[in-house]
Amino acid sequence: MLRLLFGFTLSIAATAPLSAVAGPSDSLVEGYLADLRELQGTIIEQEDLLDLIVAANTGNDDLDDDAILELDRRWIDGDGDFRDTVMSNALTLYLKDRVNETGGRIGEIIIMDDKGLTVAAWPATSDYLQGDEDKYLETYSRGSDEIHIARVDFDESTGLFQQQISETLKLRGRRIGAITVGLNIAYSPPK
Repeated sequence: MLRLLFGFTLSIAATAPLSAVAGPSDSLVEGYLADLRELQGTIIEQEDLLDLIVAANTGNDDLDDDAILELDRRWIDGDGDFRDTVMSNALTLYLKDRVNETGGRIGEIIIMDDKGLTVAAWPATSDYLQGDEDKYLETYSRGSDEIHIARVDFDESTGLFQQQISETLKLRGRRIGAITVGLNIAYSPPK
């Protein structure tokens, strides 16, 4: 069990040592995970923020594939009113503070609902639907509790080369979505 970033418990089933799955930046990822574990002591559990994820799951229950793709198109096309519902919610503002507190170590944090739709993110993602990406497909979609560590890649939304670490998000043992943390691989701590 790991308490990560928000003070709530995420279950992680490690099928291999982190060094076996992390790829070329093993020590960097291990260092970031240690930093994230250290942050847990300063962040308290906030049920009102988690309730936003549960509410998104309920509100999006009836969306079919066409409706999801339409929402994704609106997001990509820059529909300000629609984007504002995500970018100004309390959970996004909380994520913004957490990202800013890291001084550049973390480039982004994304919270997805049970369909892989963005519930909250900082900064804004390039698309609304995360459910077609490994960050969701390799965690929540599989019913998996494993950590998914992506290869280092350039992220257009952050403008950074980063490595995303994702896992299923659980509340009281029930899967409610997924969380992704984008780690800035070019981060260098101040001396």
